[in-house]
Amino acid sequence: MRDAGDRPSSFIQSALAAWASVLQGSSYRPVVWYLTNQEISLPAKTLADSAGIQIMKLLIAVDFSPSSEAVITEIESRPWPDGTEAIVLNVIDVMGLGSGVMDLGSVIEEQREQARQLVDSIAGRLSSAGVRATGDVIDATPSSAIPAYGKQCGADFIILGSHGHGGLVRFLLGSVAKAVLRSAPCSVEIVRGGTYDVGLTKNMRILLASDGSQYSQAAARSVAARPWRADTEFRVVCFAELPPFCLPPHPGPVEDDTLEALRQGIMQNAEEAVESARAILRRAGLESAGEVAVGDPRIGILDEASYWGAWLIVLGSHGTKGAEGVAPGHVAETVALHSHCSVEVIRSELK
Repeated sequence: MRDAGDRPSSFIQSALAAWASVLQGSSYRPVVWYLTNQEISLPAKTLADSAGIQIMKLLIAVDFSPSSEAVITEIESRPWPDGTEAIVLNVIDVMGLGSGVMDLGSVIEEQREQARQLVDSIAGRLSSAGVRATGDVIDATPSSAIPAYGKQCGADFIILGSHGHGGLVRFLLGSVAKAVLRSAPCSVEIVRGGTYDVGLTKNMRILLASDGSQYSQAAARSVAARPWRADTEFRVVCFAELPPFCLPPHPGPVEDDTLEALRQGIMQNAEEAVESARAILRRAGLESAGEVAVGDPRIGILDEASYWGAWLIVLGSHGTKGAEGVAPGHVAETVALHSHCSVEVIRSELK
């Protein structure tokens, strides 16, 4: 077992290599902190480890739905670094009006006025909570406009609700949320209503899912760099996917000792992934519990979060180098769209 502070080898690569050997006989601005890492390209505004927590920029996408109110409640409830900035954005989907609307121009102007009041009101609430916020209203298609706006304003984090208001602004689970996850240039949080509540006495529980990849390392560093309530609990999990022939009964003439060596190698890499993430948290003064389990991470993470009563799941986007966003059907997308609690998908560009 290598030192917990070292980056663990990819257990996916190890599994694939061993597998092959056996077969021959794997105006709402959100914010993210990135600490220095040799394998991650950092934005110019990122501070060095010794400089402490950097100023965060949040892009907060809202509409008139209860889901958006849950987003604001969460932001008000969580501690933020000094100087955190936010843009509260409302996107008026003019195309969503349809062709049957009479006097479209006046209807749009009325919606703009209501939207302006909404974002200004939310910006005021956030400013009172210590987050410097401004509001903005644009006419566009939400699914493409939100990621584009995030890129233009240099957002570190895009935050939006899991469900939206069907009408002029459509934040629908599986459409806008999925599109933002796939194409956002920065990290994304999808907020579930009821996850946070101002004045809750129950401890905030953060579930950090790791697979040992560079993106999982970035997720751990993101958590480690933030301020959290004193009673926050942290748990790091890794779900190791074993090849089918490692699970009894296994097919074919494969030696038991070969299968056991492969299984042990995959489990060891999973353990290293957990311990490496815990070490990152520990260096920031955050104690955590760790667990390694066998199974499909898309199912395991959701089950673990529900069983443990997690308030927030944090995991890396684990995208492919050179590609933007989260691949369809990927673990991050599945967890973000089906979790009972809020989910952060941390994105970092590799050199």
